[in-house]
Amino acid sequence: MSDTIRAWSFSALSLFETCPLHAKYSKVDKVPELPRPSAPSGEHANDRGTRIHENMEHHVRNNVSLVRELKTFAPDIQALKHFHDKGQAELENMWCFNQDWQPVHEQDYQNIWLRVKLDAFVLLEKERGVVIDLKTGKRFGNEVKHAQQIQLYALAAFFRYPDLERIVVELWYPDVDELVSTIYSRNQAMKFFSSFNERALKMTSTTDFIPKANINACRFCPYGPKEASNKWVNKSGHCPHGV
Repeated sequence: MSDTIRAWSFSALSLFETCPLHAKYSKVDKVPELPRPSAPSGEHANDRGTRIHENMEHHVRNNVSLVRELKTFAPDIQALKHFHDKGQAELENMWCFNQDWQPVHEQDYQNIWLRVKLDAFVLLEKERGVVIDLKTGKRFGNEVKHAQQIQLYALAAFFRYPDLERIVVELWYPDVDELVSTIYSRNQAMKFFSSFNERALKMTSTTDFIPKANINACRFCPYGPKEASNKWVNKSGHCPHGV
């Protein structure tokens, strides 16, 4: 069994930088999480997000009715459906890259170093494309995280499609009825390469998973002391450092 994290994604990198030990329990040791407490509203935020994402995909593929949360984006989703019907749109694809940032097949497990999961990608023409990311939940307080995420989307798109010269990354926020669009040229996106590459190399080479115990990180960690379980998470007791 490997004692390092072999492959990264944006979410895994965020987890590692929040607390390396949490990442180790999850990605190296594969410690299962306990079932979550019942949601006061009857639906967990993650489950709600999955439901809305799946509805958009099924609408585009099979023309099922849109759920209430997506009604504001109906014109945008219809445009996505149009491109999908023409064979120009990918839905729920996993883009995989090796350590040289070259595209590899998603089942090439020995060589996968980076995984980028997209809600949708539209290749408008050889030089122009659009990445779409549907964001359920709040926008406020997530600006830095989401800004970094769209930078990685843009970078991955340019590595996957060498003829691309411009990429638009759209964040759809159905809970606040907002669409945020950011345009990158190839040169602009490549400025993010060194930072992501250095951070990812650190994550995938470390064998010293030092915990970063703090209230914010430990509150949602599923591996902390059992007595610290709360309305968001049942804790397993694996980590002795939780606060």
